[in-house]
Amino acid sequence: PCQTAKKLVPVGIFEIQKESNELLRKTLPKDFLDSIQSVKYLNVTRKKTVAVKIRLGGDFQNAVYVFGLAGVHCNYPCVFCTQNKSYLHVTERNTECEEEIWVGTGKNKKKQKQKTIVNPTSSYDPTRGARTLKEKRIALEKKEKNKLNNELGYQSEPLFGDLFEFSDYVMDTLHMRLRIFDIILKDILAEASRTGEYEPVHTKKLEEKLEILNKHSIATIGKRFFFKLETENNIKTIVPCGRFSGHLQQSFFVNSFPYEKLIENETISKNAKNLVEKFKFMIQLIRTEKSKRTSVLADVAKSFVKDFRQSGLRTGCTPYMHLIGNHLAEQDENENLTAYDMQGVEKSNGLLSRLYFSSSNRAKTPLRTMMQSLYRRLEMNFTDPNERVEMARYALNGTFDEVDSEEDENVTDTVLNHSVELNKSNEFSTDDSDAEESVIETDDENLDQAPAYISQSYSRTNGCENRWKSFKKA
Repeated sequence: PCQTAKKLVPVGIFEIQKESNELLRKTLPKDFLDSIQSVKYLNVTRKKTVAVKIRLGGDFQNAVYVFGLAGVHCNYPCVFCTQNKSYLHVTERNTECEEEIWVGTGKNKKKQKQKTIVNPTSSYDPTRGARTLKEKRIALEKKEKNKLNNELGYQSEPLFGDLFEFSDYVMDTLHMRLRIFDIILKDILAEASRTGEYEPVHTKKLEEKLEILNKHSIATIGKRFFFKLETENNIKTIVPCGRFSGHLQQSFFVNSFPYEKLIENETISKNAKNLVEKFKFMIQLIRTEKSKRTSVLADVAKSFVKDFRQSGLRTGCTPYMHLIGNHLAEQDENENLTAYDMQGVEKSNGLLSRLYFSSSNRAKTPLRTMMQSLYRRLEMNFTDPNERVEMARYALNGTFDEVDSEEDENVTDTVLNHSVELNKSNEFSTDDSDAEESVIETDDENLDQAPAYISQSYSRTNGCENRWKSFKKA
């Protein structure tokens, strides 16, 4: 009910102690992998087989595990290309960069800087640095033969073998938003913690900024997220505390954010504000239909990376910033990125995992229990009875067609009767009801966006008001 990704389908749920290629390989059963193999190719006739286009969606780290890569700390951290970490910032062709090389021998051996020309990379074109399974196979053979780690970051066999190419993996824009907003906030707080004063004036200034930040946080996203002073190595800095998920981040970075009160350098303060606004505009551009866009996504993405490095906040380039500058527009051109956004998918996975693995009284039918709970949360937000009828109609037959009032009454009666039957059955079943209660009691911060087909007229109401009978405990 809360999933907004139209092209992501959960196909299994597995319990592992920690994410790693090795543990995932041991955990995933062979028949599960074979089932994916059977879907990837369809036998039309005895002599003709058709390949089915299947994509993988997920965050950056998930791609590292799936393809058996070394990760963000190696010299080639990108999961789509083989760009060196020193040149992740490159977004234009024939960019002049500096590289360090060793010259001389023995005691005279030393590092020396020299100019080099670097070009941006691609997710799909191997001639422009795109990763391929063929390249990986050759690298692993050399690694096995020479007993040395491959510098391109190829560590082990892909989790799904040759079923998926690197280009089959689609960027998850949810985690892109999370990580970039995390970086921006971290850099703003680091700059805000610099006052240029000695004690006790330094601490006094930090406390004033702390009060400003907490007031803004309460006004925009409530008390679930706050800031405090932390001392490490006799250095006091402002640090965040609490949950700061995707929808909260965009609510936090509004026009009223006090950049000028936190960052004393006027130029950096203006740059930080422009950077946030450009990133928010880029997110909106991704969500806009390609035919209705007023700006070119590739130009905005490249400009964002350049502005970030020139803002005074940081000069380095993180892997996610590299993804934006090099691969975001390219994947947007080939795929509908919003259809792979994991907003809602993450929440569904979390709820299902909690019901199935973490409950002391496990739900007998965890998927059904989760769907009921999520549906009821959505149901609680409807203040207009007509909207409840629309939701009921969609839940029963999946259609949006207008019907007359008599049919509306029939639909409502059917759902109410079904709710009463559920309540009666729940009096004798403790497993499902206990699991439902543990999820229903989750606070508002765990709520995801409602699907696009729902007319949202949310309001804060008393827990006992605007509910169907199925909400009330027997």
